[in-house]
Amino acid sequence: MGAAVGVGQALARHALDTRIRTARDLQQTTTLPLLASIGRRHPDPAQGGEGAHWATAEAYRRLRTNVGFVALGGERRRSMVITSSVQGEGKTQTAVNLARVLASAGESVLLVDADLRAPQVAQRMGLDGALGLSHILTGRGTLDGLAIRTEPAGLAVLPAGAVPPNPSELLGSDAMAHLITAAERSYDYVLFDAPPLLPVTDAVVLASQTGGAILVARSGVVRRPQFEGAVDLLKAGDVATLGVVLNDVTSPEKGQEAYYGRDHRPAGPGAAGARRARRRRLTYRRGGPSRPSRIRPVGRSNTATAAPSRAAVSVVTAAARSTQPATPAPEGTSAARAAAITPAPTRTASRRAAGAPPPSPRRPRQYHSRTAVR
Repeated sequence: MGAAVGVGQALARHALDTRIRTARDLQQTTTLPLLASIGRRHPDPAQGGEGAHWATAEAYRRLRTNVGFVALGGERRRSMVITSSVQGEGKTQTAVNLARVLASAGESVLLVDADLRAPQVAQRMGLDGALGLSHILTGRGTLDGLAIRTEPAGLAVLPAGAVPPNPSELLGSDAMAHLITAAERSYDYVLFDAPPLLPVTDAVVLASQTGGAILVARSGVVRRPQFEGAVDLLKAGDVATLGVVLNDVTSPEKGQEAYYGRDHRPAGPGAAGARRARRRRLTYRRGGPSRPSRIRPVGRSNTATAAPSRAAVSVVTAAARSTQPATPAPEGTSAARAAAITPAPTRTASRRAAGAPPPSPRRPRQYHSRTAVR
């Protein structure tokens, strides 16, 4: 009875859990294309592993490729907004990494922090964010004067600047439209990090003036009603949704973990020597050539360092006994009766007395390994 109740609770919890976790859940929720599925990165790189790092880097390269494809359809606009449904889905980190991989491919990229409520781009990239977008929109600066050139080459960052009291009005002003037009003429890609869609309307206001929006969904955080509500807001604002980025995925795609894991990691300098030693051990077990004897270095005394073997000790003991005079045993004792008995000749002594050659030494027993060589 208790097991049935536990199973029922588990099924009910699974049915009521509407959080999006995998790409399959995303496909069942929307028809928008999945641009990339980015895995979870461990806070400690030493524990996360080298394979996870390369898999994440490859996911952002796939995102860069897909962004280039979606920008080719229809009238190409070089600007796009990166946003999310709710707070904490990783939209800022996605925008920063996408800007970096685009610049690494030789494109000129402008990353604009358009989150005038809680700016994070300057802090994430270690830049001075005192002056930025809000100063340009209020006529106190220019794009060429406030954009910060940074690494990699071709990447420029425009921080948010001072937080204004009316962010939505500034993002929907004519000054913002002129700034987008000027940025598209000067850069190959213009990326805007915008606030989440459900709390405020800033992202919809800004995305309606650009080429489209990329929606970031964090695995295990956003729920299906929230995601569907964000998509409906973009449709209501006549915004072209370019696709979805599934972020912080705990389970990698099939085959991705093995390809970027330890199985395909480059071998270290000692791997070849370990393989050779293992082959030698298997050869000895299978009855191959005998193990080579250890050669002592020239100039070093062998008697000073090497311990005498058992055979040498036996020879020395026998020689010492032969030089000592034999003491006769007392009469009537078992030792005296044993001395009176003449021992029978051994087989080897009989062969030597008859003049036959000594027998050949017995070959050592060889053991064969049943383990196949891999």
